Amino acid sequence: MWRRLQAIVLKEIRSYWRDPATRGLVLGAPVLQVALFSLAASLDVSNVDVAVFDQDAGRWSHELIARIDGANFTDEIIPAQGLRELNELIIQRRALIGVHIAADFSRKLAAAKQAQVQLLVDGRRANAGQVAVNYFGAIAEELNVELAVSAEEGGKAPQLRLRHWFNPNLNYRWFMVVNVCGAITLMLTLVVTALSIAREREMGTFDQLLVAPLNSFEVIIAKSVPGMMAGGVASALVGLLAVFGFGVPFTGSLPAYLCCTFLFLLCMVGIGLVISALCQTQQQAVLGTFFGATPIVLTGGFMTPVDNMPDWLQLVAEANPFKHYLQAVQGSFFRAQTFPQLWPNLWPLLPIAAVTLFSATLVVRHNLR
Repeated sequence: MWRRLQAIVLKEIRSYWRDPATRGLVLGAPVLQVALFSLAASLDVSNVDVAVFDQDAGRWSHELIARIDGANFTDEIIPAQGLRELNELIIQRRALIGVHIAADFSRKLAAAKQAQVQLLVDGRRANAGQVAVNYFGAIAEELNVELAVSAEEGGKAPQLRLRHWFNPNLNYRWFMVVNVCGAITLMLTLVVTALSIAREREMGTFDQLLVAPLNSFEVIIAKSVPGMMAGGVASALVGLLAVFGFGVPFTGSLPAYLCCTFLFLLCMVGIGLVISALCQTQQQAVLGTFFGATPIVLTGGFMTPVDNMPDWLQLVAEANPFKHYLQAVQGSFFRAQTFPQLWPNLWPLLPIAAVTLFSATLVVRHNLR
């Protein structure tokens, strides 16, 4: 049995390795995808052009404008000579934010009175505008604290000290790179496994598989190994790129992380084999992969937290292996979770893997008859 199994496993690995497209898919695609996703799919706001209409031209208005200009999210400060010009700059998309400083701004601040600044935000870019408004709020809060301290002649004004755990600089790229690590592992494992039996049918070698002295269990193992190897290589490449390329800290337990990855690969291999056994061509297998991967990714917390979903959908997500694996990846990278802390996301992968592999065994056995 072991010699037969070794021979068919080596045959599967060689057939994939000899295909240049498959080698590029396994080695090149993960690096390219994580680079593109991390650089393009970001909710951070930068290079913001700000239009300013300063009617005050006093000390504190100059101070406020200087702080806005020196912020790391601004690109260009565009002076406006009136409200009409300020509005036109926003309408023409030359500025995301318009700042109107009234003529009595510095005078009110010097008299310890409340002074207001009007912000005009381009609602067509609602998300970027809201994030930029939060940045402006932080600038105004810093200025208020300094004014309070100077008014009390060296006294200490009450301050809110904010500390962000796990991601101190709120770098959204870290979050995206880690999530993409899990998503690429999922997609590559599914694609390579889903193509296995469908590829045999399309190339005309499926009949040879039927007459080979192999049982369904051996066929499943042989067809599972290339997918698991592809997913493991992709996970390793993306993980190394995240740590050494993007500076994402890995603070957890490496053995626990590898154990979670292995169980997750088993789950994905089972789903991929079911898709492959039901498809007649490789094109059908690829389409079936994307059709099956879409709900898995959407309910796994890739873009939106699972806690924000309806209660019934949260229950469905508990049977989603990607949800548990993604939380384990985030815990390993950001929260320094050890094996006992990862166990709540580790043990659900065991029954899920058992169910998917058992289903794959039934479907493959039916198709081998």
